[in-house]
Amino acid sequence: MKPGEQVVVVTGASGGVGRAVAEAFGARRAKVALLARGVKGLGAAAGEVRRAAAPRWRSRSTCRTSRRWTPPPAGPRPSSARSTCG
Repeated sequence: MKPGEQVVVVTGASGGVGRAVAEAFGARRAKVALLARGVKGLGAAAGEVRRAAAPRWRSRSTCRTSRRWTPPPAGPRPSSARSTCG
């Protein structure tokens, strides 16, 4: 399946194993439906799934002044981030 075609329903998604499963499927770009007995924790779980599904920022430095390449930090690149190349 292509990313975004898989639909997953996760019960107990507000914490524990259910939350971890939801995040794992989010990282695989699946469409995830979160279910739980109560609403407590579902908002945070939804945020974690969204962050896991966000595209990762991967590139090499193009600064000529850079002597050694270092990988960018893990996770999505903040929209406010600017290049340090001058």
